[in-house]
Amino acid sequence: MACNPELVEVLDSFRWFDQGSRLFCDEPGPHLIADLLLGLYGYPYHNNLTKLRRWKYTASGKKTPMYLDVFIFDQARYFYDLVPTLPFISDCLGFGEQLTLRACMDSIFRHNYSVCREWFYAATLAEMGQPGFTFVDWPDRELIPSEAVT
Repeated sequence: MACNPELVEVLDSFRWFDQGSRLFCDEPGPHLIADLLLGLYGYPYHNNLTKLRRWKYTASGKKTPMYLDVFIFDQARYFYDLVPTLPFISDCLGFGEQLTLRACMDSIFRHNYSVCREWFYAATLAEMGQPGFTFVDWPDRELIPSEAVT
């Protein structure tokens, strides 16, 4: 295994406050800690499908439709800055901190579900279809009239 021994120890020993109790929709696993640490050290960008704009147009006198997508990405540094570094993660994540992180992971997963289902997989607090816990999907494309395109 090509992994930091300290990371292996944390992944083996860390327990979520609700682990084994099925308090929420998904059972939390050690992979969520790995995702948190990847976010803390890797500075990922998460897409925000609620802000995505999509257009379709055909230029005047042309037949080929053109497509344009404008993505908005968020680093979520405010979230990842809540995560303690590897040496302190087991000692510093009490009930309140874990609940806050789980709510944020749930939100990120719901916004990335249609794009990348691996990031914070199984972090959902409520099942699909529950009010207030919606999964964000790709918005429909807006059609730009050919007269507006030169």
